[in-house]
Amino acid sequence: MKLVLRNLLSKDSVFSPVLCFSQKNLFEIIAHLASPKVNLDENKIIELLKNREQIGSTYVANGFAFPHAIINDDLKETALFITLDKQIHFNYLDNYYADCFLVLFIHKETALENEKYLMNLCNELSDNAICKYIRSIKNIQTHVYNTVINIASSLEEETAKEDTSEKDKEQEIANTEMTE
Repeated sequence: MKLVLRNLLSKDSVFSPVLCFSQKNLFEIIAHLASPKVNLDENKIIELLKNREQIGSTYVANGFAFPHAIINDDLKETALFITLDKQIHFNYLDNYYADCFLVLFIHKETALENEKYLMNLCNELSDNAICKYIRSIKNIQTHVYNTVINIASSLEEETAKEDTSEKDKEQEIANTEMTE
């Protein structure tokens, strides 16, 4: 399934600015906000986020992190975008601080099919200028939402063009092989 962020992230799923003091507290906040959307117990959500973080930090760059978890196919995929009032110590090992978070709960198949898109989206959202801009508008949730969705939409268009181009090349190769 092609991931379209607009289908997962609604305006009421953007929380900005949020008072938070630690990664543990952030995961509790995420669990509280996501639980009714995903239809999963808060403790289970915290466990999923902690387990993912143990695999490797979801910190990306410039105060942006991408906490996410794979959920069962019978649960609803969803996204949250959270901007904190102040940066928190997010990754103790590498001493990284973060205050902007795109949080995803998606199915394994969605994650596998959209790996490149998700990497590109994280790279865009972690751009220093983008992070600074999001911080400057964090008191206006609709602006934060529109900024994130606009970035995601342009990447989705680019990804669709790349997919079409790759399919055209594959078809051309198949046609050439058939004529030989």
